[in-house]
Amino acid sequence: MEKFTKFEDPATGINPFLPPKAGKKQKQNTFLSIVGKVLFVIRVPILLIFIILWLILGIIPKILFFPALSHPLQRLFDCIFGRSILILLGFMSVKQQKAVNSIGKPNGYSFGKREDKMDKNSVILTNHVSFIDLICLTTLFSPEYALISNDYKAEIPKKVTVHHFGFLKAVISVMFKTTLENNKGVELSTLLVDREKKRTNSPLVIFMEGTTTNGLTMLQPIRKAFNNSEFKSIFLFTFKYSDESGCVQTTQSLFKFIVKLLSQLSHNLTIYTFLPINNLSAKTNNQDSDEEKQKEDLIEQIRRIICSQINPPSSLTIITKKKFIDYYQEELKKKNKC
Repeated sequence: MEKFTKFEDPATGINPFLPPKAGKKQKQNTFLSIVGKVLFVIRVPILLIFIILWLILGIIPKILFFPALSHPLQRLFDCIFGRSILILLGFMSVKQQKAVNSIGKPNGYSFGKREDKMDKNSVILTNHVSFIDLICLTTLFSPEYALISNDYKAEIPKKVTVHHFGFLKAVISVMFKTTLENNKGVELSTLLVDREKKRTNSPLVIFMEGTTTNGLTMLQPIRKAFNNSEFKSIFLFTFKYSDESGCVQTTQSLFKFIVKLLSQLSHNLTIYTFLPINNLSAKTNNQDSDEEKQKEDLIEQIRRIICSQINPPSSLTIITKKKFIDYYQEELKKKNKC
């Protein structure tokens, strides 16, 4: 769409906010459209039952008197119900693939290997497309989430906080695009220290961009959220959805998004993995430009690694997305008046 070209990245020409264009076959297949409507009717009640059961049974690990059993039991429920819900949504299989390095050899994290095991000191950094990412991550690892505050409109403040959520609160926040106020969050460095003191085996997921995109690239990360943070181990993943997937929710309403998601026969998703990065810090000192530069280089290096399996990283930011959404809604109002 030519009217949205001003929101394309100047270097790559990619618009990170518009849904990817579906192929002609996907658009013109009437039979699949009819099948999709039938699937929607069948899937909705079953999906609701699974969600309710997951929520009810998820309370059990939290009230157990034996903490050693809490995490294994939570993992069991997350694996069973998370995987079942993914299948109901059309993800018959989620491909887990090691990223290929510059010389063409697989070079990534191995799911289930003892030496690559995650714990409470592990931080997961990924790109972010929709709440499907959270269901996949919860199915695989039962993590906690640190969602970066997103209430700024004109510029990123000097200090950026994060909001610490479990799966349910995190997925609600992402689905309904709730505003996470900067003055009500905590600094990431503080959260990391607090987690070390807690009895938890769950890794921590951080979506670096602070918002969702269409999965074609990554926005500039909110670097200030990582100030003074030390990471004992970092795991990097890239979520890559097929172009025909209904998993992009940047412009349409939540209702239309859910209908489209449940009306498609199947979706393709590949999770690319990379070798863990150990003992890195993102310390900053306002009086030391070298440390600031090192921190920015670290975050940018991580972003480029994640983007290596999709497209080059974008120079656009969450502020650009907010402007895009405002512009898109104005254009939609004009269209509806005509």
